[in-house]
Amino acid sequence: MRLIVLISLFFTLTLAHAKAETLYTIAKQQGLVIYQKNPYTFYCHIPFDHRGKIQIFEGSYLTDHSTRIQWEHIVPVRRFAHQMSCWQQPLCVDQKGHPFKGRRCCHLTSQRFQKMESDLHNLVPVLPKINQARSYFDFQENVIGDQPLPQCDLTVNKKNHTVSPPPSTRGFIARAYLYMHQTYGISLTEAELQQFHLWNRENPPDAWERQRHQKISEKQGTTNTFITD
Repeated sequence: MRLIVLISLFFTLTLAHAKAETLYTIAKQQGLVIYQKNPYTFYCHIPFDHRGKIQIFEGSYLTDHSTRIQWEHIVPVRRFAHQMSCWQQPLCVDQKGHPFKGRRCCHLTSQRFQKMESDLHNLVPVLPKINQARSYFDFQENVIGDQPLPQCDLTVNKKNHTVSPPPSTRGFIARAYLYMHQTYGISLTEAELQQFHLWNRENPPDAWERQRHQKISEKQGTTNTFITD
């Protein structure tokens, strides 16, 4: 009986995994299509081609391992999933019968997580080194720390888990956070709400952000009212 249960659970998780992988994979593929109208990475404005390959020129400060873009969640996965039961409790079982939790478990079992993980309003193309440096850190102004790459106005303080983004991206970031807060109920502190509403007012969406939003709305069927309004 236990073997039958484990086999059934394995196939259930396998099907869920296939669905989750499809949603997230499709989102990234759609993102590449959308960004061909403006094929530059977020934060650093480095060009990439239709396959996501970063266009490295002679004398570039990019390292050899930074060959393809990665997709960053502006509101980090940890931020919108850390209170979910699949993140906190070992609700999943691997092929060897070992329980596990965290992103992989949420990815396999939670439709709500899958929807948030693949939401294009919250996804932007970035350099791998920047994605790694930003991690799940919170955005703030005037952060004192290190710059992961020269010529990229992004400052990271690993000790305080904070990041200061380029001024040109702050309105975009704010509208993503406010959208996730409004759409999925992602909790924001009063200080964050004040900061993001201020960034939103001071840095209104430009033509590209509106065009990107229109394409995402057509594909995804959702609207970020902080851009449309």
